[in-house]
Amino acid sequence: MNLYLLRHGESEDNVKRIFSRPSCSLTEKGKKEILSIGEVLKEIDFEGIFISPYQRTLESAQLLPNNLGKKKEILEEIHEISFGTFSGLSYKEILEKYPKEGKTWFEDPFKNSPPDGESIEDAFQRISTLVDNWKMLKGNYLAITHDGVIRLIICSILEDLHQYFKFHIGNGSLTLCHLEKDFSYISQLSYKKVTTI
Repeated sequence: MNLYLLRHGESEDNVKRIFSRPSCSLTEKGKKEILSIGEVLKEIDFEGIFISPYQRTLESAQLLPNNLGKKKEILEEIHEISFGTFSGLSYKEILEKYPKEGKTWFEDPFKNSPPDGESIEDAFQRISTLVDNWKMLKGNYLAITHDGVIRLIICSILEDLHQYFKFHIGNGSLTLCHLEKDFSYISQLSYKKVTTI
């Protein structure tokens, strides 16, 4: 399958520089980012569209052309890595309110999780299973999801989770992956259409 990964547009929590909550919405800039990339996506014939259940991804999906994709599905598995108790807090606020838990998490977010949240390794297991299932699909598919999820999908293709922090996925950007049972690869990373909107 050809998997087009769209990160949601800029969100209110992105601007506040806090660990995002499921309920945060897009900013006006974020809406424009999605409208811009929609001009690229409307040229592609999608078999299906997978959408994270979070507010910012649902809003992003609503801004795309109506005729995009034959089937749309809200897919729980592609929600952002859960920050648990740390959702809605900045790095500084976490260390002030939860010094022990925050220090433990920041020292090794691969193995350690926030209270009531996920470690990167936990989320990687969730995403790797999904990627294996997607390898059975044929055609073009779009997933409207999050920075962390796109990073995890890339790491799954690279078969190396420790590359997680080594690339940037911009808001409203498009990453293209080719998934097959025996061979998968990334052909485009974090593409953004230049716009004057």
